[in-house]
Amino acid sequence: MAGLLRVLLATDFGKAAELARADAAMLARAYRVPVDLVHVQSSHPRTATSAAALEARTRQHLHECRRALLEADAKVGDERVALGSPAEAVLHTAEALDSSLIVIGAGDHPHGEPGTGPTAETIARFARQPVWISRARREPGLARVMVAVDRSDASREALLFASDFCERLAATPTVVHVLEHLDFSPDADTSKGELGAHAATTAAALSEFVERAHRPNLAGALRTAWGEPAGVLRALALEEKTDLLIVGRTGLGGLRRVFLGGTAERLLRSAPCSLLLTSPAGPS
Repeated sequence: MAGLLRVLLATDFGKAAELARADAAMLARAYRVPVDLVHVQSSHPRTATSAAALEARTRQHLHECRRALLEADAKVGDERVALGSPAEAVLHTAEALDSSLIVIGAGDHPHGEPGTGPTAETIARFARQPVWISRARREPGLARVMVAVDRSDASREALLFASDFCERLAATPTVVHVLEHLDFSPDADTSKGELGAHAATTAAALSEFVERAHRPNLAGALRTAWGEPAGVLRALALEEKTDLLIVGRTGLGGLRRVFLGGTAERLLRSAPCSLLLTSPAGPS
C-alpha cells in the first residue's frame, strides 16, 4: 500500500502493548516504514519521588520498546511522552506526526476474553487514520486475513489494503459479503428459489466489485453468508482461525470526526482476532 508512510505505536506498561509492538514491527518490515512511539502518562504523580520513579520507569519502557523493534528489524522514528487523556494524546500525536496508521493493543482483559479497552475504542472512533487493534494470536505472524465488503467506498479501501497486505506477508485472504437484505431473510417466508437467485446475484456483483479493484489475488477468495453482519463475521473468523479481520469505516462528519458503522462498532467489542478499521479516505 503506497500510502502507508508512518506507523504510530501507542504503548503503555500493559501486556497488550507487547502484542501491538510485535504487529507494528511486522508492518514496519513489510512496508519499510518507520515506527513512531507514544507513551502517555494519565496524571501527575503526587510527590517528587514518585514522579522521578515514574519518569525512570517510562524511560526504561521506551528503551525496551525501541530495542525490541530494532531487534525485529524495524526502523524506529520519533519517540514521545505525553501527559493527559491517553486517547486524546495518541490522537494529537498521530496528527502532529502525520501518521498513516495507529497500532494499539486491545487492552488487558481477564482470562483472555474478547473486548476492547476504552482507550482503543475512543481512538478507533475518532482517529482520522486507520486503526489496528492487536489481540493475542495462537502463533506469531498473520497467516489468515479476512476482509468484510459491502461494495461501498469504505469497503473498497479495506479490500485494497487486504490485497496488498496479503501479498507482502504471503497471507491467505478471504473476502466476505454478508447477505442481510430485509426482503430476503432465511427465516422469512421466502422461496428457496428467490433466496438462491438473490445470493447468486450478490455473488456476481461481489466478483465484479473485486475485479474492478484489479486485485487478482482475491478472485478465488470470495465468500457470501446469510445473517447479521457482525455475528456472521465473528463466527467465520473463529471457524477459519482468522488472524486479522479488516473492516471499512463508514464516513466522516463534523471536524474530521469518524463515525463507526454498526458492524464496525459491534466488532470493536466482539472480534476474536486482531482488527483493522480502515478510514474512508484510505490509509494515506
